[in-house]
Amino acid sequence: VQALRSGGAGRVRIGAMSVATAALVPAAVLRLRERAPGIEISLVQDIAAALWAPFERDELDLLVTRLDARALASGLPHRRLFEDRHRVVCARHHPLAKRRRVSWGDATRYPWLMPPAGTPLHEALSATFAKAGVPPPPVLLTSTSMGANARLLQDSDALGVQSGAVAADSLAQGLLVALPLTLVHDTGDVGLVWHDATPGPVMAAVVQAFIDADATQRS
Repeated sequence: VQALRSGGAGRVRIGAMSVATAALVPAAVLRLRERAPGIEISLVQDIAAALWAPFERDELDLLVTRLDARALASGLPHRRLFEDRHRVVCARHHPLAKRRRVSWGDATRYPWLMPPAGTPLHEALSATFAKAGVPPPPVLLTSTSMGANARLLQDSDALGVQSGAVAADSLAQGLLVALPLTLVHDTGDVGLVWHDATPGPVMAAVVQAFIDADATQRS
């Protein structure tokens, strides 16, 4: 880092999931500006399935993603940062919003905003419905759009699943309510994945900024 402060520079292309862009990525970027202003950061946000292909083509240098089976089986260096549980959310005016007890049978009577088929989150939801012995719910929209999903959740009787980090502000503001439902399994802790076992000084500075930003947020 000291070398970077004295004039070193570099560019790091980051691919991040929404669970990370909600708070962690901005905090890490601000730390880097203070410590290593010569490092240029570019950011692409998407679901994990869409980030891995450009990462494997060396079009991205660092992933901030769920450490799911694909990440752990890749053999690439990685660092766990934090646990984040998905929340089943709805509008505050939803018929289920004020109920202390909600079953998966209750929840699947309403339309859902679903993640794309084949994604770890979709698989986790499917496993949850199956274990509860309920059919999949009607789907209002299959979507990864945070903006569209947020609007539809607030303006309809749809239910959706959001990461804890993404849902935090809407829950705190009273725009959404989290239902007392838990997925049978979640999709992995949030962490970093990069290419080289021994990263150069620029990548090492970026990784450390994320580690320190996460530690500050958890303290």
